[in-house]
Amino acid sequence: MPNQFLGNNWITQLPESVQAAIVAKMRPKQCARGEVVYHEGELPDAFWQVISGSIRLTNISTDGKEVVFAIFTHGDCLGEISIIDGKPASNTATAVEPVELQEISRKDFNSLNQTYPQISHQLNLLLTQRMRHMIRFYEDIALRPQETRLAHRLCYLTGNLPRKNSAIPATIEIKLTQQDIAAMLGASRQSISKILNQWQDNDIIQIEYGRIIILDANYLTALAQ
Repeated sequence: MPNQFLGNNWITQLPESVQAAIVAKMRPKQCARGEVVYHEGELPDAFWQVISGSIRLTNISTDGKEVVFAIFTHGDCLGEISIIDGKPASNTATAVEPVELQEISRKDFNSLNQTYPQISHQLNLLLTQRMRHMIRFYEDIALRPQETRLAHRLCYLTGNLPRKNSAIPATIEIKLTQQDIAAMLGASRQSISKILNQWQDNDIIQIEYGRIIILDANYLTALAQ
């Protein structure tokens, strides 16, 4: 069952009858490690839900560096914005590892959206949440200490944004390097590494090659607030 705390899993927030109608239109799609689901600048003809594995959403900076925007995992949906507005994707989605997806075509989505108005309502809530995050992101850059910014970014990457009555898993894994995280925050790797190492000493996280395991999500959630 998809994790209920993940903000990008809007399907499970719908009535069961609408969920069933969506699932009936889903088709399986497999992606190998490193395979691109869709490229920045192209118009996807479907949207997807992650069943297993993880997807990186990235953009290319003006100096040619890849910047990670988000990591989508089990239950998360991606690609809806281009389906809604009919414009090219604003980022590139790439499989971090072998990934199993469920795919819904543009045609099927439009038909479902016309039949079930609850879908538009739930997507509006999702997009509003993402807009609030972007506002907070710029606020963080301008006003907040780097430790708070880092905590908020880790919470966002795992879908664990502060909210009431949300169940938080005991441990959460993020498959990103420290350089990736530093690039997201516009910070140096050294400054981010210093904070992460301090958190590791305090048993808040565990640092491993190419990934970070969050041991105390409650601490990071409180700090992000």
